[in-house]
Amino acid sequence: MNTSGKKFLSILIGISALLLIIASFGDLQISKAVLNQNSIFGNIFQIFGMFPSSLIPFISAEIIFIYGLRQKNQISK
Repeated sequence: MNTSGKKFLSILIGISALLLIIASFGDLQISKAVLNQNSIFGNIFQIFGMFPSSLIPFISAEIIFIYGLRQKNQISK
């Protein structure tokens, strides 16, 4: 790696560390705002966040079923 690449990488790591330190102080306020039970924003995330976990097994089973049907049709031909 040349010197300009090393300089860019060190600047990038420094900025990332600085942003991580700054964001760590605001994390509690953000969590309280998002996870407030009286907040409509938090309730929307709660409702839509739980939806995919119940949908994934059905989609997976359908994919496996269709794959099995296609394999069966290829074998019988």
